[in-house]
Amino acid sequence: MAATQDWHIEPGPHFSDTPDYRESWPVHCVAGTTGAGLHPDLDTEHIDAFFRKGQYEAAYSGFEGVLAPEDEVPTGDLDAAAAPLDPAETVSLDDWLRENDVDEVVIVGLAADYCVRATALDAVAAGYDTFVIPDLCRGIDRAGTRAALAELEDAGVELLDL
Repeated sequence: MAATQDWHIEPGPHFSDTPDYRESWPVHCVAGTTGAGLHPDLDTEHIDAFFRKGQYEAAYSGFEGVLAPEDEVPTGDLDAAAAPLDPAETVSLDDWLRENDVDEVVIVGLAADYCVRATALDAVAAGYDTFVIPDLCRGIDRAGTRAALAELEDAGVELLDL
């Protein structure tokens, strides 16, 4: 199993003092802070790899992420010494999935109308059988989430009920 984390270092105009909540957002998920951490109730026992996305840009899709170093605790505990991840020297989510003979992707998480949507569309484009569990996703906006889920179905993503 793989998980993604927003891991912002300097994402440029993705952060804004006057966000539009479409392309710009308040400061969030800053690398090395608890804001980038995983929820304490998330059972990480079966997560084999963490992919960090958005270091220097928005990066909504998990397929834009890079494999986090194995020796780093993936909780987001403050670590000012953590070095930025270099995409040229790391493994992408797509590479990792292929190396592990994964052909189906099930996506859950935040935000359904942005990151879940982008990750699912990229998974379909990469040739994976792609599933989203809407009951395990939350969006920013109800109408936007409904539209995103309809778009995903139209793109070939299967929506699964719990």
